[in-house]
Amino acid sequence: MAVNIDFVTVGEQFHKYYYHLFETDRNQLTTLYNDFSCLSFEGDNVMGKDAIVKKLASLPFQKVRHVPTLVDAQPVINVDNGKAVFVTIIGKIHVDDDPEKGFFQSFMLRPNDESASSFYIANETF
Repeated sequence: MAVNIDFVTVGEQFHKYYYHLFETDRNQLTTLYNDFSCLSFEGDNVMGKDAIVKKLASLPFQKVRHVPTLVDAQPVINVDNGKAVFVTIIGKIHVDDDPEKGFFQSFMLRPNDESASSFYIANETF
């Protein structure tokens, strides 16, 4: 059972980057997905980076802010030579002028290459 990645650091860096893009320009999220990525968003299942980003970009709000209260990351044993990372985030979300709501989101991150210098979102649920 080899763990070949600093999964805690990957989870921390990933969630900060993801929410920054989500809050500033959702169309830029395309760099985080590939054509085999899957998203489950409030009962909708979407596959492929173009369809996922189209779905996220079309959400009916202008302003959004995520306030994570818990970020858990763990290695995914026996996947991608011990370099895949599963990230779970719990927090509060502020949308336009609506009252804050709780949210739960999870991501399966897989390395883009053998060195695991970057990752893509293979699976995501919100």
